[in-house]
Amino acid sequence: KNIGNRVLIKRRELHYTQEQMAEILGVSSGFYGMIDRGEKAPSIEKLIIIYEELGIDITYLLTGQVWRCSNTPHIQ
Repeated sequence: KNIGNRVLIKRRELHYTQEQMAEILGVSSGFYGMIDRGEKAPSIEKLIIIYEELGIDITYLLTGQVWRCSNTPHIQ
């Protein structure tokens, strides 16, 4: 899985459309679709917006791992 796939899963959980996310991020729907498919990576600025809007843990967003208090990575 990649960043786009993790964003896609969370976006669908929260019932956002691609068009809504594109508007939130200030990008075209076509470009946002490429993010969802993992064809393009969002910029750092866009990752911060995704983190804030969707509430995705930034470590999970970037790595696919969830960090617990013990600092032991757990793959989700």
